[in-house]
Amino acid sequence: RIAAKEYARSRCVLTGRAATLLFDQYRSLRDRGQFLSPGSSSSMSWEEIWDKYEGRIVLEECEDQLEGEGGKDKKRRRKKKQNEDDLATRIYMRILEKSCATNQAFDSMFLTEEGSEDGDLDAIASQLDNDVREIL
Repeated sequence: RIAAKEYARSRCVLTGRAATLLFDQYRSLRDRGQFLSPGSSSSMSWEEIWDKYEGRIVLEECEDQLEGEGGKDKKRRRKKKQNEDDLATRIYMRILEKSCATNQAFDSMFLTEEGSEDGDLDAIASQLDNDVREIL
């Protein structure tokens, strides 16, 4: 992902590179409270990505448990054990899902609306989903 981003930026015109550099500095200042040092990447590390999605999944599970407080304790304990066993799998799946998702604002600006492309994309997405499930 980082390599693809760097390649696309290297092929961009000077004004595009300057704009992305300024935007990266703004995001770094907003998110981390400091500017990026020269040569460093604005992308998150693998550990930061893992922690981000692990926190979101655990928060979603806690919210689900709070909503279903009236349930039986035995069922809840069994579900908790199952959740602990496959937490890593759910985190990997969420990272894969998010890495394949696109930004709707950019899609509407740059993608044309053609019927045949939607069918092709649906077929590709379906095949990718099946392949990922086979791997896991």
